[in-house]
Amino acid sequence: MLQKLKQRLKNQKGFTLIELLAVIVILGIIAAIAIPAIGSIIDNTRENAIKADAKLILNAAKLYEAEGHNIGATAVDEDELGPYIDDVTTFTGTGSVAYTVKEVGGNLTISGTGVKGDVKVKFEDDTMQTIDTAERVTGS
Repeated sequence: MLQKLKQRLKNQKGFTLIELLAVIVILGIIAAIAIPAIGSIIDNTRENAIKADAKLILNAAKLYEAEGHNIGATAVDEDELGPYIDDVTTFTGTGSVAYTVKEVGGNLTISGTGVKGDVKVKFEDDTMQTIDTAERVTGS
């Protein structure tokens, strides 16, 4: 009878406290590495959304010109291009013009600041080719 009891005690299966603590520490390390990486991915996605909206605005300006309007060196803004643009949420004017489009050297250019979340990208006479090189605005 005593041997059966010893045998049962030896066959007990489970985790020790040390094993559970080791797993928790490992999960903590993984989380500490993953959370900043995910934050960076989200910010990059927001920046890309702003740049995509800038390209959408320039394409709308091309349609505006194709319908016979002349942009030229005088800038047009969201009031003129509004009917040609759907769902641009990163360039919203709050009491001022959020963006302007004008023609410089035969190319349409955009100037303005796009905001999505806490990411801001400023454009200064950027063409379709230079939009991707625009950089984030740091600080407020």
